[in-house]
Amino acid sequence: MKVLIATNSIGLYQGGHGRNIYHLAQALKKLDIDVSIFSFLVHIDEILDKNIKIYRSSLRKYSLPAFSKELSGFIEKRNFDIIHSNGAVNYYYFKHKNKIPTVFHARSHNLSNFKALLFDRNTYTSLRLVKNLFGACLEYYYDRNYLTRASNIIANCADVKNRIVNDVGSCNRIEIIHNAINLPQESIYIYKDKYLNFGYLANFYPIKGWDYLTKIMKFSLKENMNIKFFLAGDGPLFKTIQNEFYNEIKNNRINFLGRLDSQEKKDKFFKSIDCFVCPAHAPTTVTEALSYGIPVLHFKRWFDCADGMDVDDFLNTGCYFQSNDLSPVNAVKIINNVSTIFQSFDANRVRKIIEEKYTWSNTGFKTLNFYKEILDEK
Repeated sequence: MKVLIATNSIGLYQGGHGRNIYHLAQALKKLDIDVSIFSFLVHIDEILDKNIKIYRSSLRKYSLPAFSKELSGFIEKRNFDIIHSNGAVNYYYFKHKNKIPTVFHARSHNLSNFKALLFDRNTYTSLRLVKNLFGACLEYYYDRNYLTRASNIIANCADVKNRIVNDVGSCNRIEIIHNAINLPQESIYIYKDKYLNFGYLANFYPIKGWDYLTKIMKFSLKENMNIKFFLAGDGPLFKTIQNEFYNEIKNNRINFLGRLDSQEKKDKFFKSIDCFVCPAHAPTTVTEALSYGIPVLHFKRWFDCADGMDVDDFLNTGCYFQSNDLSPVNAVKIINNVSTIFQSFDANRVRKIIEEKYTWSNTGFKTLNFYKEILDEK
């Protein structure tokens, strides 16, 4: 079976979607699938597996229609059994050609992303972020047009699936296949000594909830002198937020770690924190925190869409606490009571759930079966 995965980015540390596609390709390769990737951005210094054929776009500037048109020309010259679209990047090909069975991989719900950007004050701080707002709206337009014609859809969690069905009505074939992680050898969770250390790992983009988190941090640091924050990632908001907490950085109460561009740095980050704080949707880093045995406080904003995991899997394990209350003051009360909230934490139960649903071997196997269903029908 020859499969082409089309995506706008691939790499290990440049963002969750690129990382997920890279690992999915590896998982499929282990199942003897002849898998290739066509991508606009290729972070070549992060690509460790030389057995996966990677083709890079010749475009200098990204444009969804232009990239999709270039992709369609690439596909026509080769013999693939399945086209796997990471988002709506092959919309042009699907609309105009439609000769090869195509899988649409819904990574999130772009109308939800648009709302998350629209309601965030940081969206208006630079032209680049305003462009991101427009881009999310444009991607939703392409997604919706694509989905009304597509029959083979992968949703990365139940929330995304439900929102897609609400958008386009019933789908011929839609499967939930989660984003996955590389499971650590063992859980490392222990409470630290003097400080209660909270951490967040995400790109510094508005959609990741940084506006809300900074409000929580200001109240928390003022009210509780025993709290520290460890923030990992980079992006357009990095310097703005860093400057906002100049005194706290100076007093060693906030640590900005930058991009964790190696597994060693990621291990060190998770070993430094007692609790993972998620101020937006639930990205892959939440699953990673749980896999390390780190409990999660999830402050869910009403306009966010889940991204890659089903929270319900973990809510009854004692390791996952979710709140829809958007008051930063009430969030601080939860933070101050975190040791009570997680006193019945069951790391072994969490690990079992992740092993069953959120590992790459599981994701690769489910994706392969999805391909087979499509080809059998053809």
